[in-house]
Amino acid sequence: MPIFTQSRWMYFLIVRANTNNEILSFKVWDADLDTVLDISSEIVFTSDDAYGTVDTPFLMEAINNYSLLMAVSDSVTVDEDVATTLAILDNDIYNLNVLPTIVILALPLHGSVEVSGSTIIYQSDLNWSGMDQLTYVVSNPWYSDTALVNVQVQPINDPPMDFNQLSPINNTVITLSSDNLSDTLIFSWESSIDVENDAITYSFSLTDQLTILNLCTTSDSTCLLTYQEILSAINDNGYSSITGTWQIIASDSDLEMFATNGPFVLTIDAANISTEGQNQLPGEFCLYENYPNPFNPVTTIHYVLPQRSDVQITIYDVMGYEVSTLVSEIQDAGYKSILWDASNISSGIYFYQIRAGEFVQTRKMIFLK
Repeated sequence: MPIFTQSRWMYFLIVRANTNNEILSFKVWDADLDTVLDISSEIVFTSDDAYGTVDTPFLMEAINNYSLLMAVSDSVTVDEDVATTLAILDNDIYNLNVLPTIVILALPLHGSVEVSGSTIIYQSDLNWSGMDQLTYVVSNPWYSDTALVNVQVQPINDPPMDFNQLSPINNTVITLSSDNLSDTLIFSWESSIDVENDAITYSFSLTDQLTILNLCTTSDSTCLLTYQEILSAINDNGYSSITGTWQIIASDSDLEMFATNGPFVLTIDAANISTEGQNQLPGEFCLYENYPNPFNPVTTIHYVLPQRSDVQITIYDVMGYEVSTLVSEIQDAGYKSILWDASNISSGIYFYQIRAGEFVQTRKMIFLK
């Protein structure tokens, strides 16, 4: 049976009698902590005394046990752009009565760290994801040790970045008259950026009477509405003027970002034009330049019909081959527009042509991806 001696510096010594060639193994522990020393190798003690008297004993002593300290490397997974507390001491080995000091030895390449008591706070660089690494040192008055922390930063979807509206500027007032019905109201804004390179679409948030306007959803940074279309909407809804706010929303199909400097107030006054006056027919055929031009991938084509006509609007490539037919129908007289979405074709130079009765006109446009 083991024989326990009195404690020495809180540690116990174990003495065991044995027979020749008996394999012995030992553990040493203190009264308050977990096991601090485990002799895993086997010790064979052979006595030269045939009569079994006590030979020279094998003696183990624990010296300076408070220096026990072992830093163990960690691997953690964190979310992009989120400050995360790393409890690095949780798997380190140390005397619980002597809390070790933490010092950063090598900073991460793609983030920042801050020591906070017994933890490290890690923050990845903005919009960065991937594998990062840092090295730290733990120490007490007697010993120190070094370990790594491997940090896997998981990507998260970011919304489109901040952007501004451009025109019409805030508090714009537009007065419609018989002289400017062929004009076009151009809404424009800066392009937003998506850090994951997701496709961005832009839409309108409208309030009050501006909700009657039929405004586009587009991947471009402009949207066009003819004064004639605006006047028709005003009269169809029984107004003489409309006012409200507009604001652009950028979306990556999952997250949204509203224009930073919006919303803008817009007033459109049509009080000076009677319903009869606005219905006066245009005097001649016309095919306007598409807008925007160059474009990517959507553009708007405006045209005017002074009379009811059989209208054909066709897109051709530079070799003269037909690419798309946008309009092929009989239309009433008036101010018209049509969108062309070129998402499924190659970038380059294209021509669009209108045929309305005997009227034929062709214009060039440029598609840039």
